[in-house]
Amino acid sequence: MTQIERRTRQIQNIRKSLKEFKGLEDDITSDPQARYNIGQTQNNPVHMPTWTQKYSSDPALDVYVCNSRGYEVSDRSFSQGFVAKLRALMLPRIRLLHESEPRSKHPKRNTYPAHTADEAGDPKHVIFKDDRIYVHKLMSVNYTTYDVRRTHDIIWPATSRNNILLTSLSCSPTGEPAHGVSTETSTGYMYARVLRIFHCNVIYTGPGSVDFRPRRMDFLFVRYYSTLPGQGDLWARGELERIAFLPATDPSAFGFVDPEHILRSVHIIPKYSSGRKYSIDERGVSATELANDSMDWKEYYVSR
Repeated sequence: MTQIERRTRQIQNIRKSLKEFKGLEDDITSDPQARYNIGQTQNNPVHMPTWTQKYSSDPALDVYVCNSRGYEVSDRSFSQGFVAKLRALMLPRIRLLHESEPRSKHPKRNTYPAHTADEAGDPKHVIFKDDRIYVHKLMSVNYTTYDVRRTHDIIWPATSRNNILLTSLSCSPTGEPAHGVSTETSTGYMYARVLRIFHCNVIYTGPGSVDFRPRRMDFLFVRYYSTLPGQGDLWARGELERIAFLPATDPSAFGFVDPEHILRSVHIIPKYSSGRKYSIDERGVSATELANDSMDWKEYYVSR
């Protein structure tokens, strides 16, 4: 009877995780030379004010900005923090796009000087067209194999193929290991589970802008794993690296990632001997609905 109840709960959780992605369609163009590929459709819009209000008390919206240029935004409101930190992620990217466009194409480039040093880096200059972001069902990440062949990995948040590998320095402007990375193992990598794949249309109005035309920007909403301490030299012992999810209330537990920073997907295996994080009676309630953490395991292995 206990096994039947357990399986029923598991099926219910699977259906719950798939419900939000039902009906999503993506026509991914296959370009092996591109760093990654995400569908071009805008058939699945999300109105940010409505969406953040719906999950206003969810700690997943208190996100960490994974940005190689480093930008911090402080906000006590989870829902307001989501939008503010998304602006912080987009600001250096949209400015770089404007700066890289030839001046001859835009003779009326906005070249007015910033009144203060902080004005050029003020996220208020980032505007999301129609206050919308757009959901995608899956994406592909291209990479070169050891035998010099081009191949790709599929990232699909609604399935188990939703874990990605990043370099720790891609999220650390100081050159130090980023959050969630133990210096004891010194693998130089960090891991995350992709919760959502988004794109948005960004308008930049600050110093150096060439026009007010929206530019498409892709980003991932992820949940970070943390490398467990005290593992020592794993290669010498022939052991797999052990990781675990950061607590949902940790400010660094959730974040945004630029798809350009993804190395490839990674196979994460639950450490079954450690058991589930929550007992059967506790699995009915998630600390965060967006991450659906009720079925988490205490520890995981990174397969090599």
